[in-house]
Amino acid sequence: MATCASAPFAHANADVILLSTDGVEFRVFTFFLSLASPFFESLFSLPQAPGP
Repeated sequence: MATCASAPFAHANADVILLSTDGVEFRVFTFFLSLASPFFESLFSLPQAPGP
């Protein structure tokens, strides 16, 4: 079972959850990840499958 990280990585309105190998969930915003990392910027610009 995953453990939720503490603030600032526990925002209820975050739009993505990163799960570490030790089972910690980091709730973050794609906007900030895209600004901070060219990898995430290109990852989030890829076409996404339709949601449920």
